[in-house]
Amino acid sequence: MLPHKHGYSRWYEKYPNLYQLLEYGETLGQDAQQTLAQDILKVLDKNQPFFEKAAKLKSAGNRNVFGHLKLSMTKRRWYDNIPKLHAYIDTLLFLPDEVLTRIDEQFQPSVETLPRHSRYALAYALVTR
Repeated sequence: MLPHKHGYSRWYEKYPNLYQLLEYGETLGQDAQQTLAQDILKVLDKNQPFFEKAAKLKSAGNRNVFGHLKLSMTKRRWYDNIPKLHAYIDTLLFLPDEVLTRIDEQFQPSVETLPRHSRYALAYALVTR
């Protein structure tokens, strides 16, 4: 989905690199999605301290957010089938914007490896110019 005139239809569309990676994953087969997920998880794992702070905001009491997230029963998004990635993506929403922006910048090398003809890369370039 592309950003609407009056905002974004998905919260992560504000972060161009994350947006492109997640949308590109929709076009891949299951094996390629696993590979892409591992690339995304490398960046997210490096930022674990931020997720621990977000978990405190998201969860009640002392509970660890990763142990209490429920996977979507409909599994509409490609990353819903990858529990660790699903947990991270759902927790990203609770991070401060400046942290999300820094994390998004770390995805740039992965985005640069996407095929130039990727409809998501092209569409995003058109919308953001």
